[in-house]
Amino acid sequence: MDSDYAEPMKILVTGASGFIGSAVVRELVQCGHDVAVLQRPKTNFAPLAGLPVTPIRVEDSRSSFAKDERAALTTFRPDAVIHAGWSGVGNTARNDEAQFENVEVTLNVLRAARDSGARHFIGLGSQAEYGPVEGSITETQSLAPTTLYGAAKAAAFFSASVLAAQFDLEFSWVRIFSTYGPGDAPHWMIQDIASKLLLNEPADLTPGTQMWDYLFVDDAATAIRAVSESPVGLGALNLGSGSAITIREIVEKLHTICLSRSELNFGRVPFRSDQVMHLQADTAKLRKTTGWEPLVNLDEGLLLTVNAIRERLNDPRD
Repeated sequence: MDSDYAEPMKILVTGASGFIGSAVVRELVQCGHDVAVLQRPKTNFAPLAGLPVTPIRVEDSRSSFAKDERAALTTFRPDAVIHAGWSGVGNTARNDEAQFENVEVTLNVLRAARDSGARHFIGLGSQAEYGPVEGSITETQSLAPTTLYGAAKAAAFFSASVLAAQFDLEFSWVRIFSTYGPGDAPHWMIQDIASKLLLNEPADLTPGTQMWDYLFVDDAATAIRAVSESPVGLGALNLGSGSAITIREIVEKLHTICLSRSELNFGRVPFRSDQVMHLQADTAKLRKTTGWEPLVNLDEGLLLTVNAIRERLNDPRD
């Protein structure tokens, strides 16, 4: 950690109950930081159970921050704000016009960061901002999203970067590629396929020739924590493993780990018309500026993920 941040920091995390957000909170707490989280009505905070965090209750689900909520945030007085909250991340909502409500939410969080005395705003973006690109993607790649989700993320990036400069706030924007791990939503590919394989159900699949970059969620959280500890804003940063593997190879690894008798029906499902065939992050900027390196290789991460799914499927409470 830089000498300017030798002492533990105060960090606010939005979207703290989500898959990546909860991993970030665990990482921050483990590293000794003082963490506050936004707590909206009906939010399930089970992923944060037992963690020593400061809840800041937000009555408005769109994070407009009423007077009392701003007062609570000002009392906490964060050094940095990590904005992981985003509505409509599921595939079915990727082209919902409500995606653009997230842009105003992002700017509201940025304003609250300024008002509470924070020095650094870290927003979580997405590879979807780039649109389909063949080969390894650097941060200099033009943004050309093909979904409203990607367009809204890009709009949030441009708007927040300008507003942060006006507010004299350090600004970082972490574009996340594909993450996986225990606790991910059951409809995402690795979770869905592994569940079928553990139950020995047949799996109907695309040909599986897509090349994909997958990063274990704990490594993603470590990277985001490293960015938040930087005393200067780092701008746009790609976050992935930095390497790509075919979906077929991932499924075959899962089949072996699960000791499955499932039939793998590659080619039974056609590719979508907008199928991205090669998704890979160039992470040189992130590694150079933070010193971060991923620690969990794909085989280890898949084993941890399968074991967690196996426990869930065997849980009599489910």
